[in-house]
Amino acid sequence: MIEKAANLYIQMKMFKQAAGLMNKIKSPKILTLYGKSKESEGSYKEAEKAYEKAEDWENVVRLNLNQLDSFEKAK
Repeated sequence: MIEKAANLYIQMKMFKQAAGLMNKIKSPKILTLYGKSKESEGSYKEAEKAYEKAEDWENVVRLNLNQLDSFEKAK
């Protein structure tokens, strides 16, 4: 039921509540969905962590190339 709750929190854009459940989530689908949500908020490091846990390497690489690299250069 934890994964279902996390999925509902993400769909309802209740990311703080979902964040508390992410360490218990094993579903790559839910982790990727959470990563996309955090990315849309601009929380790139949290998105990267979710993508890594989901083993969604394509999104990890894309995020690093497009967002985190640009972010680091701006510092």
